[in-house]
Amino acid sequence: DRAYEENYNFSKAPNVPTLTAIPGDNRVTLIWDTFAEESVDPILGRDFEGYRIYRSTDPGWHDMLEITDGAGSVTYLKPMAQFDLDNEHEGYAAVGVKGIHLWLGDNTGIVNSFQDTTAINGFTYYYAVTSYDHGDPAKGIAPSECTRYIAIDKSGNIEKGSNVAIVRPAAPA
Repeated sequence: DRAYEENYNFSKAPNVPTLTAIPGDNRVTLIWDTFAEESVDPILGRDFEGYRIYRSTDPGWHDMLEITDGAGSVTYLKPMAQFDLDNEHEGYAAVGVKGIHLWLGDNTGIVNSFQDTTAINGFTYYYAVTSYDHGDPAKGIAPSECTRYIAIDKSGNIEKGSNVAIVRPAAPA
């Protein structure tokens, strides 16, 4: 309540991109918009750094490789691909979260599409494209990443974020 009453501002993750997934024959093509790249953090200004791509066969993302802290708590999930700005920010972030330092990337350059050629026909895949920033070591601010949200209720109704897609590749008819 105090933070609200005193109008505190906090650094925030970049905008959530909108993802489109196109199934193919043993492949899935992902395309997303540039909305995240236009993000302006209330504290750090324009600090967008890149995209991380996640794939799971489980809507809870439980079959992904976990990155844990020293106490064994899951802090991050290992993305299947990552694309970042070609700039002065690369390697591990200087400021960590629970002792884990986010991989900022290899200065690969930004892309807005990815083709998963390891997808297998007939399987359902859950994809997410998240945006992340580089934070600010001088201010002690760690990088932040937008969410990847999906929920399935008991009736099978699915609710998901704009950066999440559910797709099942298949051979052409």
